[in-house]
Amino acid sequence: MLTKIITVFTAMGMSLLLVNVDSYQLVSPEQSYPTANNYQTKENKSITKIKFGQTKDGQKVDLYSLTNTNGLVAKITNYGATLTELHLPENSGKLDDDTQYFTDSVNQPNFPSIILNPGETYRHLMVYKFYTKQNNLGEIIPPNTQIQKVAGGFKFTEGPVWHPDGFLLFSDIPANTIYKWQPEQKTEIFRQPSGNANGNTLDRSGRLVTAEHSNRRLSLTQKDGKIVTLASHYQGKRLNSPNDLAVKSDGSIYFTDPPYGIKSEQEELGFYGVYRLAPDGKLTLLVDDFVRPNGIVFSPDETKLYVNDSQRGHIRVFDVKPDGMLENGKLFAELKPPSKEGAADGMKVDIQGNVYSTGPGGVWIFDPSGNLLGIIETPEAPANLAWGDSDYQTLYITARNSLYRIRLKIKGMR
Repeated sequence: MLTKIITVFTAMGMSLLLVNVDSYQLVSPEQSYPTANNYQTKENKSITKIKFGQTKDGQKVDLYSLTNTNGLVAKITNYGATLTELHLPENSGKLDDDTQYFTDSVNQPNFPSIILNPGETYRHLMVYKFYTKQNNLGEIIPPNTQIQKVAGGFKFTEGPVWHPDGFLLFSDIPANTIYKWQPEQKTEIFRQPSGNANGNTLDRSGRLVTAEHSNRRLSLTQKDGKIVTLASHYQGKRLNSPNDLAVKSDGSIYFTDPPYGIKSEQEELGFYGVYRLAPDGKLTLLVDDFVRPNGIVFSPDETKLYVNDSQRGHIRVFDVKPDGMLENGKLFAELKPPSKEGAADGMKVDIQGNVYSTGPGGVWIFDPSGNLLGIIETPEAPANLAWGDSDYQTLYITARNSLYRIRLKIKGMR
């Protein structure tokens, strides 16, 4: 009997799931079968099969879904018994019931025991998925939803923002380009050179506001295409390299200013701050004790501001005072799993106040109290994200060389 160990994240830490891979067997390579017998309850459960792809040598691969009496779903290919997904419907106080009694089987004698994680062997077979700590992502992600790659071949993608006219803008920092992507159309150049643009957003008039690394400024692209500088200096000294930004309903722009886009000898300020640019053009330093301030986003009611620190691997939250200043800064959440590529970076919120932050391994989703709901795993290390489509219910994710999207059950804040 062969047994493999799967790590399952729980509210209390990590739990191990032992899977007897000899018990999973394929009824037929050509059909889907409606039933399988559960050894414990004798109930009939469904097994479904779909085409999964093929290996590099042309071998066809199918994906089988098995469900136990507690609703746990395992998705396994017939190529090396690769386990691609586990779905836990509810684990509050009874994780063992959901996992260790997974006893459904079908009869197939040639299932060996290979279990993969993203980034390991047979990466081209992986379905990238989500996993949970407290399993509340069911209210956010529809069943069987998969992340989709919509564009690729870039150098380092960042700064996505959805335009109400039906297209997405995003940056490729090393390529010194802002691209325009539309469904069913080829990606085209929107602006080049871009000042090695990083973060992008829209102001209250729908104009593009950009954080430019190499130009060390915030810029505004006017309706006629003219580009003007909004902020480039603080108290007579050049900004480091503005990174990401968020616009408040009163028109003020909040942004982070780490040194990622410059050499150390080019620094003039001596700190890495978070700023507020008022509608009248006044620039105010809000916080100066970050190591690498990066992603920034308001809560739906704008009473809180979230800022993450890529170096420290955490998110801080501040109360926003009526005058726009910040107070009561405190730790909101940490993003520090081992052996995962990526860092705390771009952030967004949904209409319920959940916070989405790109981080190691994917997009981390926290509830308004800072509890981790789960992680949407991405094929490449993500850098930033944006809500899009006409209903703002699709999450677009820039990740290294590509652009991805995933359809969710909840709307994002515009």
